[in-house]
Amino acid sequence: MLIHSTRNCLPVQHLLVQPTLKQQAGVTLLELMVALAILAIGTLLASASFGSFSASSRLSSASSELQSALQYARSEAIRLNTAVVFCHSSDGQSCSAPTATYWQGWLIRAAGATAGAETGPVLRANSWIDEQVKLSSGTSLASAGHAIRFNSLGLIRTFTSNAPLSGQLKACIADAALKPNLYQLNFSSAGVTEVQRIDSGGTCG
Repeated sequence: MLIHSTRNCLPVQHLLVQPTLKQQAGVTLLELMVALAILAIGTLLASASFGSFSASSRLSSASSELQSALQYARSEAIRLNTAVVFCHSSDGQSCSAPTATYWQGWLIRAAGATAGAETGPVLRANSWIDEQVKLSSGTSLASAGHAIRFNSLGLIRTFTSNAPLSGQLKACIADAALKPNLYQLNFSSAGVTEVQRIDSGGTCG
């Protein structure tokens, strides 16, 4: 014998689990604050990393420019069979001592009897406008009048006694967080150059 139930069946949708209040609310205020904090930290770290990369790139560019300039001055001395000087210059016309600790620009020109008595046309000149990257002479270069004179053989000799000269030209950023912060261009009396990267603890001198 068949028995028919008189109970009504619930619609299928009523059998599905209804979302709770928390599920309907979406992202909570606390979760949003945590997400924003993480985003802020990530942005700060990315900014610091980009700043260090940018500063290092500027130091690398400055040292490469100086090294290229010295190589050009040497090659011109040999090609022209005459002494050519690379020196500090504030006007792009003649050699001079920096008015402060750091260089304002540089010059390449046929050398005269002394620094400041250059002859012939200017071969190359550049004004240094990057206020963050500081250019300065090492001790021996400063004593030589901030001038590197190549003779016709491409050797570096002083103006006063024609003695061999070796020294350094420095590109530096005064930032203790930047490591290394000093790119030192070493040059030998034979006219050979190399760039040395140094962590000076954020000081430039």
